[in-house]
Amino acid sequence: MDFIYFLGRFHVLVLHLPIGMIVALFVLEYLSRKERWRYLDAASPYLWGATAISALVTVLLGFMHFAEGSFTGASGDQHRFFGTITAVIATGVAFLRVSSFASTYKPLFFPASLVLLVLVSITGHYGGNLTHGSTFLVEYAPQPIRSLAGLAPRRTITSVSAADPFADVVGPMFQERCAGCHNEDKSESDLVLTSYAGVMRGGDGAVAAGRSSASARRGGRGRTARSPVASTTAIATSNRTDRRASIPGSLRAVPAPSDAVA
Repeated sequence: MDFIYFLGRFHVLVLHLPIGMIVALFVLEYLSRKERWRYLDAASPYLWGATAISALVTVLLGFMHFAEGSFTGASGDQHRFFGTITAVIATGVAFLRVSSFASTYKPLFFPASLVLLVLVSITGHYGGNLTHGSTFLVEYAPQPIRSLAGLAPRRTITSVSAADPFADVVGPMFQERCAGCHNEDKSESDLVLTSYAGVMRGGDGAVAAGRSSASARRGGRGRTARSPVASTTAIATSNRTDRRASIPGSLRAVPAPSDAVA
């Protein structure tokens, strides 16, 4: 399966090809309807064919990438659904465009390119949710827009004593450094670090306080992590972790932020 996972990682590279081609298709089909740009119509069958092939390859690699098992949220399901629909429609229209009776269906090609443009935009939105989290677009938006997205007002801290340990210190650090791989839609090692409840719940391979040697550092799909950086960090912090484990109190003793969801 490792070779499947290896190929699947190329999904994030090749997905830009069908996006660009669909945009080009929309422009070409629009312009070729005008007498001045009618000659562009000759390139249409080739571009439709290339778009269909690139979309199918992208979807295939996407399913291979999904096989890693860390894409568990609704955004992952929607990303796969709309991506697959995009590839199916692109392939169907491409067959019509290169067929001997393409002229019969010519009025269909521009609307089809518009539909693909909408679908690939929706697919990209859900893909962005997987990479950056579902609140990425509205994180710095004006509060009326944040409210529409169900987000509370941004916190303003005027003094250290007023800071909430998680909401103002730990949470933002996790959001900046860890949320790309540990959010509600993409929870590698079953670990979510975008909420207080997710951190408290832990994940696959949590640290055992006071027993660094027993703390399982594991990668996705239950595989032992092989990252040199992770291993070095684990060694460098293990003694410190063990010493601090005897200090009264722990992260669980820190009060939950007022807006935390259990």
